[in-house]
Amino acid sequence: MLGAGLTPDDTPSPCLAARLDVAAALRCRRARPNVLLLSGDNRYHDYDEPTAMRTYLVERGVPAERIVLDFAGRDTYDSCSRAKRIFRVDRMLVVSQGYHLPRAVATCQALGIDAQGVGDWSVRDTYDPVTWRWGEVASDGGAQDGVGPRGSTGPRPPTPLEVRVLETLPRLP
Repeated sequence: MLGAGLTPDDTPSPCLAARLDVAAALRCRRARPNVLLLSGDNRYHDYDEPTAMRTYLVERGVPAERIVLDFAGRDTYDSCSRAKRIFRVDRMLVVSQGYHLPRAVATCQALGIDAQGVGDWSVRDTYDPVTWRWGEVASDGGAQDGVGPRGSTGPRPPTPLEVRVLETLPRLP
């Protein structure tokens, strides 16, 4: 799951809520994902996408023990890269808006993840391709396609919470 912003009251934005609803629906199907990796921005003390995402899903019946949080998924590239490097994901079902899905899946695939996607179109009336694309380019630090060199200072090591999560994943049934 890729983050998509919070409202001023720290609940998922309409785009993010739509993504989370798709994820919750997938959990109810027979071929449900084993674990939901919720990747979002948490670089500020008062802004925590992953925790808001978890709260939303747990309130809708998704078991908390099947949720893993990535607190440093600041954009699509970071989320896909960290899924591979930090969380050792080799196969993933990406959930995003339909217009964003091809780029998100391609980014994951370029980073070595066997990725497929499920898109939501319920909020497409709020999609503005000009401002959305500019926002994605700006947030990607100039990586035009979401893959390639980034202006970062290098990979961030996993936090103690992420290490604990990685240690518990093999024990899940």
